[in-house]
Amino acid sequence: MKIALIASSYPRYEGDGTAPFIQAIAEGLVQLGHEVEALVPYDPAVRPMETHGVRLHHFRYTWRKHWHIMGHGRALESDVRLRPLAVFLIPFFVVAAFIHLWKITTRQKSDVIYAHWVLPNGLPAALVAWLRRIPLVISLHGSDVYVANKNVLYRALAGWVFRRAKAVTACSPELKEKAIRAGGPAHTILLPYGIDPQRFHPDLRKNNRQMKPTISAIGRMVYKKGFKVLVAALPEVLAAHPLVRVVIGGEGPVLEELKQQ
Repeated sequence: MKIALIASSYPRYEGDGTAPFIQAIAEGLVQLGHEVEALVPYDPAVRPMETHGVRLHHFRYTWRKHWHIMGHGRALESDVRLRPLAVFLIPFFVVAAFIHLWKITTRQKSDVIYAHWVLPNGLPAALVAWLRRIPLVISLHGSDVYVANKNVLYRALAGWVFRRAKAVTACSPELKEKAIRAGGPAHTILLPYGIDPQRFHPDLRKNNRQMKPTISAIGRMVYKKGFKVLVAALPEVLAAHPLVRVVIGGEGPVLEELKQQ
C-alpha cells in the first residue's frame, strides 16, 4: 500500500525526543511492506538522519526561518495554549501543507492519506483526500483534541475533518471520549501505542529482589503530563517508603520548573 503520512511533529535529528512515536509508526509501516512518504513541517533544528525506508519531506510555510514554530511541540506554550505567532501562521501552514501533500499524492499515487493530529494536519489532509477521492485515516494524540475543544471555530473545523475521515484512532480511553465530544465519530477506534518487546523487556540477569522499589515516569515535560503532581507527592511517599527511588525522564518546557520543585 502507498501511504502519504502527514504529521506536525517528528524527530528533527538523531536522538531528538520530539514525537519518536510518529517515527516508530512510520517506520513500522515500512517494515510491514508499505511505501511511506511522510510530510512534516520544517524546523531550524532539522538535521540529516537515517529514515529507515521512510521518504521524509520537510516543508516551509513562512519566509522567516525562525518563525517555523508550527509543530515539533513548539506551537503550544507548555501544551496549555496556542502561541500568538502560531495563530497567525495557521493559514500559511494549511496552504503550504496542502500544496506539498498534493504533490506527494500525485507522485506517489497514494492509496491512503494518514494524518496525525486532527488539527492542524487534518485540514489539508481532508481537502486533498476529498479532491483525490482517496481514504483518509486520522490518529489523535492529545494536543489536537485539546485545541479542538478550546472554542467553537476549532471544534467546527475538527468536526468537518472528522466527517471526511474513513477511520479515526485514539491512543487512550480518555482521549477517545474527548474526541467524540469534539465531534469525532462514535466508532473512533481505541488503539494504544505499541511496544517493541525485543527492545523493552526485563533484564533477567539481575537479582530483582535486591533492587530498590522504583517509580519511573517518562514523557514530554508539560503540565498536562502530571510530573509536578508526582514530585509534589514524593515527601509523603518517601515518609512511608524511604527506600523508594524516583526516575523521571524526558524534556520539555517545564523541565527547569520540575528541577526547582
